[in-house]
Amino acid sequence: VLIAGMAAPRNWGETYVNTTISGNPATALSFSALTNTQSLQMPNQAAANGGGAKTNLWSIVMDVNFPSVSGFKALWQTDQNIAGSDGDFFINNGAIGISSSYHGAVPANEWTRIAVTVQPNGTTARLDKYIHGLLVGTTDSTAGIDGRHSVSSLLHLFADEDGETG
Repeated sequence: VLIAGMAAPRNWGETYVNTTISGNPATALSFSALTNTQSLQMPNQAAANGGGAKTNLWSIVMDVNFPSVSGFKALWQTDQNIAGSDGDFFINNGAIGISSSYHGAVPANEWTRIAVTVQPNGTTARLDKYIHGLLVGTTDSTAGIDGRHSVSSLLHLFADEDGETG
């Protein structure tokens, strides 16, 4: 996996590589698949919103480059205990999503900009999914306010309880 602009602790097998993303030079973090107890931790600096105690209304944009897009590749997990539950958003055989609702096409060995907006709506959450700025699909999750798609203190990037991290 290569991630543009991400900082991480040293000495866990990562390297930094110079690359070009959308015609612009970039330094990217490159690393092997993480285990079921590892993640890149992104502290949540947003306040509680959307009517709950967690961050329920949020967006993320990621530039990613996977050598293979077959199988599952977890992009993030909101559960604070990584081993406690499944990842919350994946690349699955080249499409993005969760809960059997996958859309779009993420190619292997190519920088791809993925963006997702999460919007609570009572007992559900709407996830709008974008690839290179184009809406590719929407998933209406059964997880409502402060549920599966809300973020507390950390968002765990590339984390999944059974190692589906690619």
